[in-house]
Amino acid sequence: MPHRDTVEDLQKENRRLAIISQIARSIVVNMSYGEIIDQFSTALRAAIPFDLLSFCLLEGGNLVIKSGIPKEQGVLGIGTVMGEEYYIPWRAVKDRRACLRRDIWNDGHHGAEDALLRQLGIRSAVVAPLLVQDRAIGTLNLGNRDAYSEMDAVYVQQLADQLAVCLQNSRLYREVVAAQREWERTFQAVQDLLLVIDRDQTIVRANHDHDGRTAEQLVGRTCQEVFDFCTGAHRGGPVAAAIESRQEASTEVVQDDSERTLSVSAYPVLGERDEVAKVVMCVRDVTARRKMEMQLFQSAKLAALGEMAAGVAHELNNPLTAIIGNAGLLLRRTSAADRSHPMLEDIKRCGQRCKKIISSMLSFARRDSYAVEPLQVNRVVESSLELARYPLEKGDIVLCRELSEGLPDFLGSAHQIEQIVVNLLLNARDSLETAAEKRITVATTRAELDDGQPGVAISVSDTGSGMDPAHLEKIFHPFYTTKEESKGTGLGLSVSLGIAHAHGGTLRVESKPGGGSTFRLVLPQLAQQIVDHLRQPGGTEDGEGDAVAEGLEPLLPALGLARSLGRLLAQIGGENLRSVELEYPGQTAVGRTGLLTAAALDGLLAARLGGPLDLGDAVSVARARGIRVVETISAGLEDHAAFLRLRVETDAGGVTLGGAIFGKAEPRVVEIDGVRVEAIPQGHLLVFWAHDRPGLVGGIGSILAGHGINIRQMRSGCAAPGGRAVAVFNVDSPVGAEVLEELRDLPDLISIARATL
Repeated sequence: MPHRDTVEDLQKENRRLAIISQIARSIVVNMSYGEIIDQFSTALRAAIPFDLLSFCLLEGGNLVIKSGIPKEQGVLGIGTVMGEEYYIPWRAVKDRRACLRRDIWNDGHHGAEDALLRQLGIRSAVVAPLLVQDRAIGTLNLGNRDAYSEMDAVYVQQLADQLAVCLQNSRLYREVVAAQREWERTFQAVQDLLLVIDRDQTIVRANHDHDGRTAEQLVGRTCQEVFDFCTGAHRGGPVAAAIESRQEASTEVVQDDSERTLSVSAYPVLGERDEVAKVVMCVRDVTARRKMEMQLFQSAKLAALGEMAAGVAHELNNPLTAIIGNAGLLLRRTSAADRSHPMLEDIKRCGQRCKKIISSMLSFARRDSYAVEPLQVNRVVESSLELARYPLEKGDIVLCRELSEGLPDFLGSAHQIEQIVVNLLLNARDSLETAAEKRITVATTRAELDDGQPGVAISVSDTGSGMDPAHLEKIFHPFYTTKEESKGTGLGLSVSLGIAHAHGGTLRVESKPGGGSTFRLVLPQLAQQIVDHLRQPGGTEDGEGDAVAEGLEPLLPALGLARSLGRLLAQIGGENLRSVELEYPGQTAVGRTGLLTAAALDGLLAARLGGPLDLGDAVSVARARGIRVVETISAGLEDHAAFLRLRVETDAGGVTLGGAIFGKAEPRVVEIDGVRVEAIPQGHLLVFWAHDRPGLVGGIGSILAGHGINIRQMRSGCAAPGGRAVAVFNVDSPVGAEVLEELRDLPDLISIARATL
């Protein structure tokens, strides 16, 4: 009988070993954890009974169940995190051998798993560590309603050893796949063209399309088929050089067909035998960079020439002063009937003209700062014509002026607008080189911007050969030019367009082959009263709009609102201003955000700087003080017209105000830090941030009344019942520091600030 038992035990052991071998063959590296447990459990049921099967992996110092049977197990299911309070799995990990609990309900050991297993009806359990090079990476867990034996525990450990190998292989496979995917993403993310090329100079990988071929179409082609710089006299280009020298090889080529400049670098990749196995080639388009470098080089030469010209001009000023002065003295001593009198007048007149030209040249050369001020369009045009007079006269060009009278002023930089006009005049001159009739017409008129706002226009027309429609689409692109290399850089019109947009205007062209060209600069008009208005301490008052040019009156309340919000934030936002963010949603002064930003900054900084700011310099003054200025335009609609949101960041944190215009010209604060609250930005104000609790407003009123301070108006709002609240009190008299300290002692108060507008 014992012999028979031994034979049965051996047969059972052999079956179990066969099952382990079957499990090892059935599990492959790309299986998910769920697929692994399915393969594992199917074969395992023939070897050992179980009602609960799972495996854990060590993650962050805890054992986490990754998969198990039953699949939809709620208790001790997938994702369960088991800390060291779980007795049996952690004992298996620490002892590095299988742990058997025959009768969990009565064996005297206690772990966090006991109650959970009892809940599932599990009486006996075997947990074996998953060991890889004697290091535990997790556990294999079996539970059953009937008791397990020591022989079962030994078998479970054998199973765990095989499962550990499978899981480790699966983990390594996942890491390799993840690394490969990361490499693929990195390869694809590089904006330059990257190619992997074999020793036969055949492309085996490409990250982007190139010259009409997709990345897939590039693969399998040779470098000579794709790139001209790898053929003929180039002798294989940088790829061949990298293979031969075993070092990086670089070159720069200009493509004749597209005039693009390409920087090409080839890097050898060494194989296991230290031979060049592959080459990685990087192709980068550096056309814009090289053109920019040429432009910078040209700018440096022009700057040096400008300095020389400025020096010569200053030297000429001295003798011109003497010539003009002596001519004037001689004219006083000479009668009008004297034969020399006309010559003396001519000397004085020519000297004054030379002095004016020199003055204009020096003024045009000063580009370090641009004052923004109200300008008369005809004066700007005349100044520009004076600067361009010599090259126009030298080209025998007839210059026609059609300057309208009585045009409104516009707000801008005289130097920058002159730069546009001079550039247009010189371009017109260049277009007339081969024209039979050489005539340039400069005109000024009233005009409208695209949004219907009134403006003034400067147009420059020529009788040249005109432009092909294909060129018209590109002439405002940086570095695009139809001139010879020595006559243009392709930046003039691009820079001019940028200046026009910065002034809130437009620059357009009309041209056709054989019909000449007309460039038209349109700028928004602006009355001087707007600038005067912003210098008044009280913002907009009723009746002030009567003096403003027609069509601009609606802008004044918005400017007053921006300035009031700025002044309020200057007093309640804290010290050490870091950034200013302005948001213009809805219909806020369409096309006038630059003026509103200047007005807001004037309100914010005037008190700090001891006086109002020059509007044209407001942004530059703020940035010079290290203050970040950001403007955004939101497509969202607000409840009020002319809505404006202004936020400041200081050492104390951030404060946001939202403002709107009520009626025709009444500025209101309608939002503080996201809380809706309506307040009038006038007089003495107290702003409270608090928790929404009963009795707070009454406590504030009692303290103010105790100090004889009358409340004219109070407005409050809260984000949610019982949440954060904001209250604004308009009071009749200033609030002193002693009163503020008493108010700060109120319960549920977060902070308080005062302001006087």
